Amino acid sequence: MREMVEVIYPYTGGTTCNSTAIRQAARHMTRFYDAAMAGVGLRGTQYTTLLFLSRQESLTIGALAEAMVMDRTTVGHLVKPLERDGLVRIDPDPNDRRSRRISVTETGMDLVREGFAAWQNAQSVFEAKFGSENARAMRRIMSEVVETELSLD
Repeated sequence: MREMVEVIYPYTGGTTCNSTAIRQAARHMTRFYDAAMAGVGLRGTQYTTLLFLSRQESLTIGALAEAMVMDRTTVGHLVKPLERDGLVRIDPDPNDRRSRRISVTETGMDLVREGFAAWQNAQSVFEAKFGSENARAMRRIMSEVVETELSLD
């Protein structure tokens, strides 16, 4: 008979696995931003996608996927509910009919403006608790992580 080991979850602060540490932090932040954006009826990822797109004229799905460091399929699943709710429009690319371009509708822009205060508040709360310098350093380090070329070759 195996000896039972007590596991306390979530296990934080002691993992040596880089992937686990990043995923735990990402899930923690996702829950926080989801709660912050619930008042406007969006998940945090949906709001940040709309916010990002609101600063562009339009993007192809591939360009949006690259900018958000996601695969195209995930971006497709992310934008479908936004399209269904009339917040984004997906049109054929006039330069390449095989490609699709995503743009924010006026309704989507209204929601970006409506949700901006909640997003800013979440940013402020995080920085007040985590520290502005720590937050800046974290963003810089996470950017460096994304820019690091990784392969097992």
